[in-house]
Amino acid sequence: MDKMAASSLSVASPLWAHRSVLRAASVSRVVRVAAPRAALVEAPSGLPPVRDNGRITLSVSVAERAEDIQAESKAMARAANATVYSPGLLALRYGSRPIKVATRALEILVALGSFGVKLLIDQSSGKMDQNKRKRGAELKRIFTRLGPTFAKIGQGLSTRPDICPLEYLEELAELQDALPTFPDKEAFACIERELGLSLDSIFSSISPSPIAAASLGQVYKAQLRYSGQVVAVKVQRPGIEESIGLDFYLIRGLGIFINKYVDIITSDVVALIDEFAGRFFQELNYVQVNTGREKCKAVQKIVCRQAGCPCS
Repeated sequence: MDKMAASSLSVASPLWAHRSVLRAASVSRVVRVAAPRAALVEAPSGLPPVRDNGRITLSVSVAERAEDIQAESKAMARAANATVYSPGLLALRYGSRPIKVATRALEILVALGSFGVKLLIDQSSGKMDQNKRKRGAELKRIFTRLGPTFAKIGQGLSTRPDICPLEYLEELAELQDALPTFPDKEAFACIERELGLSLDSIFSSISPSPIAAASLGQVYKAQLRYSGQVVAVKVQRPGIEESIGLDFYLIRGLGIFINKYVDIITSDVVALIDEFAGRFFQELNYVQVNTGREKCKAVQKIVCRQAGCPCS
């Protein structure tokens, strides 16, 4: 297998994102080795491929920038087909599953409805200001319990002082990096399943528990066995594709209802939902995210070089 093939082992899922990605904490050149839903990045330049029982492992050498560009292009082409937000596909997927849709809709309605009732009680009793901190913490717990889609919505609200009071902003800000984790055994099994190798053959060490957790997944610190490089291993939450797909199917349905019957709202709510959902789905594609990150770094280096200033 040549270097180009070794850096493009992905068979992209037609609808959903790459499940796990091994992403380095350093800023060196990036090389990708991807399985159906996984990708290893950040192999140092000049490191030769390492063979184990005839198989090329996840350390890949790229001798020339031309090969880097080819690998980037191929990864981009693969990523373009990996994660697609399509309202039509979601309608086909969930339109024939009324029980599942109704169950999730009821769960959301009960959670948010009970919160709304408490706000009405606060307003009628004159305790809106007094209970802001309490309600902000409660809303954070509700978003956390409802899953990744609502955690992401909460993250967005945490940066909107024009929508939420300060107490809410401070509570919702915890959704940025202080979300509950999922079992480590599931995360490690995901890495091995997606990359087709045991953890011991990839890493000389990996943290037994996550060093961070966010709406999409959690991160482990590890050291590559063959290069010694310290990397971050980011693993998506189990079932996240199903979860956000169903949620956006429901949210979009609400948007259609608002567009049709709520005259006071003049904006195209469905268009806003589609834009948000499209960006959310793109975040699931770690190959695409890392490609964009590396392109930004490349542009930054060019700008710094032209300006004659150091570049971090």
